Amino acid sequence: MNTKSTTDNAFSRIVTYMLLVIGLIYVILVVWGIATQDPATGYIKDNIKFLMEIGTMLSALVLLLFTVSVHQNAKENNNSFGIISIIFMALLVATTFISHFVSITLSKQLTMVWENYKYVGSMEWPSVLFAIDILAWDVFFGLAFLSLGISVLQNSKNSLVGILMICSGILSLLGLAAIPLNNMNVRYIGIFGYTVMPLISCVFYVRKRD
Repeated sequence: MNTKSTTDNAFSRIVTYMLLVIGLIYVILVVWGIATQDPATGYIKDNIKFLMEIGTMLSALVLLLFTVSVHQNAKENNNSFGIISIIFMALLVATTFISHFVSITLSKQLTMVWENYKYVGSMEWPSVLFAIDILAWDVFFGLAFLSLGISVLQNSKNSLVGILMICSGILSLLGLAAIPLNNMNVRYIGIFGYTVMPLISCVFYVRKRD
């Protein structure tokens, strides 16, 4: 095994384990937030919400690194679907950082002085900022993991991983049904697709790499 291959494998393992750790922490935060939400409003408490938003930004960045590492280790490095997945994941990172950075730095203060700001900059539906977040995770993540799964399927050794990634992408896209149905609870389908399913994919991916 040459030096480049060894370095790529080490990078892949590190990024995959990082994603697993951050993903597990985020899932715990989501469960904690739902379990302790305000019974009167249904809103997640501010301290937990802050941690969730920081976790969301970190997970977006690590997901991009994970996508790059999967593409680097693919049998066919000129795989167009792998490149497409990186592009969509980069869009995910950009939109996620914009929406969540604005949310944790400005939204609460501006909502206190301008009541209608909640329709622009809150992370509650309906709002412009929340629509951007839906675009990031339901659309960009969904298309990224769908493309990445197709890319991985070209390597028969990772067929199960590819199928799991495709399922993850499809479930994330299905979360968009919440908008025409005007029921944000339907988004839990998408949330499962971009939180739990990537972790399952990572577990099988790292087992194939080891």
